[in-house]
Amino acid sequence: MISFYDKRSDAEKEKAITLDQAKENAWRYIAEKYPEFVKMNTVEIDSEYNDHMAGGKDYILTWRESVDGVQTLNIVTLAVDAVNGEILSYMALNRDYDGTMTPKLSEEEAYAKAIEAFPGIEVTDKSCTLSVEYVEKGRPALSYTVMLKGKPVNYASYGGIVLIDAESGEIMLKSGYN
Repeated sequence: MISFYDKRSDAEKEKAITLDQAKENAWRYIAEKYPEFVKMNTVEIDSEYNDHMAGGKDYILTWRESVDGVQTLNIVTLAVDAVNGEILSYMALNRDYDGTMTPKLSEEEAYAKAIEAFPGIEVTDKSCTLSVEYVEKGRPALSYTVMLKGKPVNYASYGGIVLIDAESGEIMLKSGYN
């Protein structure tokens, strides 16, 4: 068993900064550490608040470069302390990609392939993202990440994520949660 003890007082442990303030701190840090990223067209991929109880509170923030609607391999993720606004961790990826940014497979075709991967699914929610991903070690490729949620089957959730090569239509990964 692992346990943590936070010696700060209860008042010092309360969330003191907002998500917007955390983002401002993050962008100042990014501008200092990775100034090229600040000049890129970026999209926010994730922003979440976590209360780790005795382990502290933080915001996890992720942005990714977007070129003509395609998310590239240039990604930044930071953890910002929700109490004092300090940067707790920082990870940045800066990768070149010389491949195509135009998919042969349409988004509708990607949805159809993903649905085939979950036989009998009655889709209740879906999303699709076109991005450059490492589908094999050392080989980035233009890919669709399709997320499907279906009606429960036998009281269990049914659906998951399907990664599809946007050039060949091959399903590279299927991760279900049933």
